[in-house]
Amino acid sequence: MRLIVVNYSMSSKSLVFSHQREVVRELSQFFETVEVFTTEVSSEPLPRNVKVSHIPWKANSPLSNVVTILKLLYPALIRNRTSVLFTHMTDVHAAILAPLTWLLKMRHILCMPMPKTLDILFGRLSLFPRLSLLPQDLAILA
Repeated sequence: MRLIVVNYSMSSKSLVFSHQREVVRELSQFFETVEVFTTEVSSEPLPRNVKVSHIPWKANSPLSNVVTILKLLYPALIRNRTSVLFTHMTDVHAAILAPLTWLLKMRHILCMPMPKTLDILFGRLSLFPRLSLLPQDLAILA
């Protein structure tokens, strides 16, 4: 099975998101290939089955960012319809991709720390039922 990951950083030097690189490294043990789309790349070594692509994110350019995300990820999603999409703490990216993953009937997992109220509102009453908001769903991936 293949995994597509969208996150903010693949650098261990990131002060806020350095753990995202470690999550990808750990998950890569359970998948044939892992394709990562990130806004911050690093030259640090990764497992052989991990491929990293850079998402050029522009501050204060929301329309440009939406087009960039769709342009980069649409081909990957079409090529890998049976893959799992894991958006790690990237709520904006997940919102942009959710309609597309719903149309493609792809499994989309959003891992995001959030208050229980939001989990109840969005996790149980979602417009996109294939978009999961619960971190426990990562257990399904293994």
